[in-house]
Amino acid sequence: MSFIICAYKNKQDVMAINPTAKDSIGAGSSTNQIFLLEPEYQNEEIGQKLKEAFEFCTKEPFLNERIAGNLPELLGYSSRSKFVKEHVQVIISVRSDLEKVLFTPMKREGNGYMNNGSTKIELAITATNEQLGQGLLDAFNL
Repeated sequence: MSFIICAYKNKQDVMAINPTAKDSIGAGSSTNQIFLLEPEYQNEEIGQKLKEAFEFCTKEPFLNERIAGNLPELLGYSSRSKFVKEHVQVIISVRSDLEKVLFTPMKREGNGYMNNGSTKIELAITATNEQLGQGLLDAFNL
C-alpha cells in the first residue's frame, strides 16, 4: 500500500498534518482530518501524529463525502493563495513496496506548491516516532 500525507508549517511554527485519500481519478485529495501541533512539539509527538495519519490513510484510502475537506477552508483561510503565503509544505509518501517513508519538501509557486527537485529524506517504514519527527523537521528546514 502507498499513500500520501501533506504536512504544513506556518510562520508561527504551528504544524498541520493532513492525510489524503484517493479521489475518483486516483489523485490524492485533502481530507477533513487535521492533526495540529503547537510549537514546542517534540520529535516523538510529531512522529506519533504522523503514525495516526498513516493509520487514517490505511483505513480510509478513498475519498468520500464523509471525509472530504478543503484544508485552507478548514483552517479558516478565505483563499488558497493566502494559505500558501503563510505555509511551507512537505509531502510525505509512504511506500510499502519500497519499505520507505519519503519526505519531499515543496517550494511555493504562484498559488500552490511545486516539487523542489530531487531533495528527499528517506526513512525505513519501520522508523521510530523520534526518527519520523526528526525527518519531517529536517525536510521543513530544506
